[in-house]
Amino acid sequence: MSGPVVALATSSHPWAAVAGDEDLISAALTERGVRAEVVRWDDPAMEWARFDLVVIRSTWDYPKRLPEFVAWADRVGDRLRNPPAVVHWNTTKDYTADLAATGLAVVPSRIVSSLAAADPLQGWSDVVVKPLVGHSAIGLIRTGDADVARAHIARLEGAAVVQPYQAAIEDGELSIVHFAGAYSHAVLKTPAPGEFRAQHHLGATVAAVEPSPAELELAEAALAAAPGGPYLYSRVDVIDGADGPQVIELELTEPSLYMDLVPPAAGRLAAAIVAEVT
Repeated sequence: MSGPVVALATSSHPWAAVAGDEDLISAALTERGVRAEVVRWDDPAMEWARFDLVVIRSTWDYPKRLPEFVAWADRVGDRLRNPPAVVHWNTTKDYTADLAATGLAVVPSRIVSSLAAADPLQGWSDVVVKPLVGHSAIGLIRTGDADVARAHIARLEGAAVVQPYQAAIEDGELSIVHFAGAYSHAVLKTPAPGEFRAQHHLGATVAAVEPSPAELELAEAALAAAPGGPYLYSRVDVIDGADGPQVIELELTEPSLYMDLVPPAAGRLAAAIVAEVT
């Protein structure tokens, strides 16, 4: 097949082989006359300049290798989606402070050091502590004990994100997906009974749903508030707050997009890719 060639960047992370969406995207691109190659982001022999576009997908080993990953994004340069500047901004969770500073409804978040904070809970009685760099709830705990929180932050190399626990998560976390700035689909991730983490590998159920007008409006406001858009792909994670929906995370680097649950979705992403390379 002649014509544009797109790289779908993956990794050697064990989940990439079973949970990545590269096969769906590849098939949809082939139908549109674009060849896709699934390649590891850290392959030292890869000549990234030969691709018309490099799309980050299941690069899920980056949290332990962030400087290397960001340097790779910079080397790939303008052909990377989402772009390197977005990767720089979005791979550490302190971006939530930037969103909150715009007035957006965001779950309160604080970056806390185990060494600097006498009370890492900072007045909250029930908190979630998560790594500053991470995904899939790995390294995330819930506690109301300052000593437990401080010890966990130390295990996370001395700094972490602390958020007040949101009981609404038990009713589900809504993930709203856009391609090229246009709404595509949404899924509701409902934790297993007795669990608060809304990840599939922890027993959560995931089902396609339609967001409410308020939830969709919030997601689009979050995308407007973030730098460097519109994005080839985005996922805004939302929960219900006391005063309406709140953003819990904005995923612009390597999010799961749940396209297996919404058959037209892979075609929508492929169409957005084609629009960039033809």
